[in-house]
Amino acid sequence: MQVEMSEEGGVAYFPGLAKPVSIDVDSMEAGAADQLRQLIEHANFFDLPATVGTPAKGAADYRQYTLTIDDGPRKRTVRIQEPIEDPALNELVQAVRKHVKAARAAMREQLPKR
Repeated sequence: MQVEMSEEGGVAYFPGLAKPVSIDVDSMEAGAADQLRQLIEHANFFDLPATVGTPAKGAADYRQYTLTIDDGPRKRTVRIQEPIEDPALNELVQAVRKHVKAARAAMREQLPKR
C-alpha cells in the first residue's frame, strides 16, 4: 500500500515543503502499518468524495491536504480542507502527517553535509 500526501496553505506555508511525500506502508514497522491501515478503513477513505470540507467563511491560512492511497485494486485521491469535522478522517490525516514529517526528516539526513 502506498500513501501520498501533499499540503497547501497554512500560516507557515513554504511551497518547497508542499511537494508530495510517498510512504510505503508495507515497508513500515508492523504495528505502525497496521494502525495506518485501520485508520484508513475507519475513515472509510475509499468511499469519500473527491473533496471533503469547505473553508469557513472569511477563513484564511487553513491547510488543504491532498491524500492519495493506492491499495492495489483500490486507489483514491481526496482533497481535504481544514477544519476537518470528521474525527476519523482527522485522525487519519494527523497520523499520515506524522509519517510524512518523519519521511522528510529521513530524506534530509541523506543529503550531503555542507
